[in-house]
Amino acid sequence: MSPNRDVRPIDPSSSREGVRRSRIRGSLPALALALALVAVGVTLGACGNRGTPDAGPAGRFEAGTAGGGPFVHLVLRGTPRWMGLEQGRLLRESIRASVARGISHPEGIGAKTFAGPVRALLPKAVEEELQGIASGAGVPADDLFLLEVAREGRRWQSDAPGLLEASFAAAPGAGAPLVVAFEGLLGRAALPDPLVVIERHPTGGVATLCLSSAGGLGALLGTSSKGLVAAMGEVEVEPERRSIKGLPMAIALRLGLEAATTPRELIASLPGLSGHRVVVGGPDGSRVSALLSLVAEEPETFAPEHWLLLAAGPRAPTNPRTLALARHRQGRRTPPLPEDAYGFALAGRSPANDDPVALLAPDGLSVRFPSRQRAEEPTYRWAEGAAALTK
Repeated sequence: MSPNRDVRPIDPSSSREGVRRSRIRGSLPALALALALVAVGVTLGACGNRGTPDAGPAGRFEAGTAGGGPFVHLVLRGTPRWMGLEQGRLLRESIRASVARGISHPEGIGAKTFAGPVRALLPKAVEEELQGIASGAGVPADDLFLLEVAREGRRWQSDAPGLLEASFAAAPGAGAPLVVAFEGLLGRAALPDPLVVIERHPTGGVATLCLSSAGGLGALLGTSSKGLVAAMGEVEVEPERRSIKGLPMAIALRLGLEAATTPRELIASLPGLSGHRVVVGGPDGSRVSALLSLVAEEPETFAPEHWLLLAAGPRAPTNPRTLALARHRQGRRTPPLPEDAYGFALAGRSPANDDPVALLAPDGLSVRFPSRQRAEEPTYRWAEGAAALTK
């Protein structure tokens, strides 16, 4: 597998659409992440005072998320630059705070060496979106992109690895959600930017619904209008198996969701760089998992009739989470049911860890916190319905 594969999205065609101002529909959900350093403090007045409006469709916040929700759901439509402008305008205060913090953070300072060469790998559409976000938020594009590179290499800039790990579980059958239990999302990971759910409807392209950082170009996990779902976690690998000189994995994952039609095609499009476990599911229930690094492992395919169970960390019998997962399976008296995937994903995780658990499906995603009641589980669905996904 090439370590620096060029990942190319479908290039949306440009178009002239009616002149409209952005609007916020309904109320802005609160960002309730316990350790987020800043909240998304955007109001209608803050993002609506633009002077002369630009030509293009309007971005907006989507209201009515079930359970309230800790993350803003941002809906964007149009050309790459226009979607970037709208994200920058609507999340201006949060993006500016993240940039100010990131460029002085040790991870940001260390990433400056690699930011230029990495940025040269961006497809044209992503560079246009980056420029749009920077213009909309009023920050330098160089500083904004520095955050993307810093997130990739954060685990090597401190004494203790700042891993963003993930455990995966999925029951057999088409439509079964992929459960992703994060570890290190709220506390241990460096540069803890506010998270948002970004729904993109690119002109002439494939729609995606992704969990990302405010001002981000990529995805920690997401789904596409083609029915693919994908998520990633970080894995510590040997120094000779890692690099941050290629396209950041989060950006590559989002582009793979836009361009791929099958799980294996999406896995094959991703760069082997710094040690990421990626799981991709198809609408037929097939799943593919791979550990991607400079020395990659052969992807593993899970048939639609089989369970997928992957603990956080390396695929090794000595991994404590793998052992805990085996004990969780052996302790059952009856065959597991689809709803048991949540418990499998949490096997071996500290009870004090309240990082979010995402249930990812083609129709959207749900977020659950172990300490909260199921009634508080927020759900993020496609804002405009399945019929509007590819229009």
